[in-house]
Amino acid sequence: MNLQFRNLPASLHCATKNQSWLFSALIFCGVFAPIAHSQSAEDVLRAVRNGEVKAQYSATQIVQRGGSREVATLFRSGLKRRIEWSAPDVKAGDILVDDGQTVTLYHRADNSAIQTRSFRKAPSIAPNGWKVGAPISQNGRTVRVLSRGKGRKISVDAKTNIVLQTENGGGVTSLQNIKFGPVAEAKFQFEKPAGVLITRVNGRLVNDLATARRLTTWVKPPIQLPSGYVFESAIAAPNEIWLRYTNGQKRFSIFQQKTEDATEIAPQKVSGGWFWRKSGLRFLATGAPESAIDALTKTN
Repeated sequence: MNLQFRNLPASLHCATKNQSWLFSALIFCGVFAPIAHSQSAEDVLRAVRNGEVKAQYSATQIVQRGGSREVATLFRSGLKRRIEWSAPDVKAGDILVDDGQTVTLYHRADNSAIQTRSFRKAPSIAPNGWKVGAPISQNGRTVRVLSRGKGRKISVDAKTNIVLQTENGGGVTSLQNIKFGPVAEAKFQFEKPAGVLITRVNGRLVNDLATARRLTTWVKPPIQLPSGYVFESAIAAPNEIWLRYTNGQKRFSIFQQKTEDATEIAPQKVSGGWFWRKSGLRFLATGAPESAIDALTKTN
């Protein structure tokens, strides 16, 4: 084969003397770009861990679970975060501030706040079982999608390595309208509204029941909830847990605590709610519809 090299850039003349070097020279000189190697799940998840630690942005966060939909503004600076909810009605005006040391969750409707220790850390997800798809375009950004069984998916921004969307079969959390850049430190300082009582709780705040179950393997959530209600959040500690449920307009709580007293007590009305004891646990339900108490005592 006799190749004729006419009108090549001067920077390539050196390569024409040995045609076998031509392809390498074209890459080196920027005429051709090398084909990027395909990333493994381990590569992507390692990049996610590094990217989330450095992340600085604001975004609209949308959480969809069952028939419920939450909308909030999210602010991130490394592992610090602030969430300001605008929907549904029961959460509109609620604020969560995690400064890396303390988590404060303010409920506007109750004019109350809960504080607990921050457990925020960079995500560490074992790569076993995850598969990486080809890059796709999503909301104007290039993303890599990792998938696993039971409907689990993670969409990762190819440029910043932050997680844009997660799916776990039971719900979807996504970020939209992302604006990258430094966030003012004041965003991660909780300004207590006048008259708010802050309750300090020794536990971990979580927003999905599966995590709550892993942290407190003894927990017994109700089998049946009042119509329209879904799990909202929990504060889990070694020997007690506080479960919260909402229907988008109202919310109620069930407090469960381990006890060595095996005597069972039927539900009885007490100051602030309903109390009962069953299966080695004390229960206190507050804010729940009275017509639902019998159903709430049936646990799994």
